Amino acid sequence: ACLGAPFLQLDAAASFDPDNIGCGQHQHLSYRWGVMATPAGASLQLLGSERRNPTFTADAAGRYEVALRVDDSTARTSEPFAAVLEVTEAPAPSVQSVNPALFCGADVQITVTGSNFFSVAGELPTLQLGDLPLPASSAANCVAYDPQQLIQRCATLHATVPAGFPTGVHALRVVNPFPLGCTSAGSVPMVVAGAPTIASVEPDPICRGQFDDGRLVLRGSGFFRTLAALPSVQINDVPVLPTALEDCEQLGGGVSVCATLRLTVPVALRNQDLRLELRNPAPADCATAEFTLRQHEPPRIDDV
Repeated sequence: ACLGAPFLQLDAAASFDPDNIGCGQHQHLSYRWGVMATPAGASLQLLGSERRNPTFTADAAGRYEVALRVDDSTARTSEPFAAVLEVTEAPAPSVQSVNPALFCGADVQITVTGSNFFSVAGELPTLQLGDLPLPASSAANCVAYDPQQLIQRCATLHATVPAGFPTGVHALRVVNPFPLGCTSAGSVPMVVAGAPTIASVEPDPICRGQFDDGRLVLRGSGFFRTLAALPSVQINDVPVLPTALEDCEQLGGGVSVCATLRLTVPVALRNQDLRLELRNPAPADCATAEFTLRQHEPPRIDDV
């Protein structure tokens, strides 16, 4: 079991009232669970102790004793039934990496590596991406952990991120299935890239013939830097190298996402309307952001 995590362990389904069998009566049964003993320094929490299947939470490995009494609708009570539970602590999963950690598009298969990913009778762990669950589709690099319970311990999980999955930075954790339902303490970032957006360009407006330095500042969102690769920019179909990325958030693995990009317009284009196209480097190159910056005629004096 995963210590501190709730799991359904107790079951009174085998309880019955002989009157319902021999006498044809249909008396309702009610249940009362109680804790009799726990390991030294431990506690046992029973959530729903008056249900047939209470939730059992242990905070230490060792021997626990519980007792069950069953009442029928005539207020008759059974003799207490005692159960002994031997709880062994299961190791929590640990996530080391996800590949790819940055992508865009639909139906992308990701591979998560780490340790203590448990498969229980064929049920695989769940990837938790922030508040969003994503079931693992397969596991690899597995060894037997408890053959009697059909439990395997694996080091690799595969899952498919479906179309329409929210863009953004997601903290990826792994949650093992019941009854080993631990959640990894640490997480790794996984980025689903969306389209970059250019919200504004400075300076704007520009007067024709007065844009001598050619410097532009693009402000927006989703400008990705991957290792040494910067977004590609074209102005009127002419490639232009960015001079700087600013207002950046480091995502890890040499990837950052920025909100400001600086560049210099080639001299030959400085008297033209400017059609800007920005595309992120691979593997975040899923869409192009566009912006048109028009040149305005300066005021002219014809006569005084």
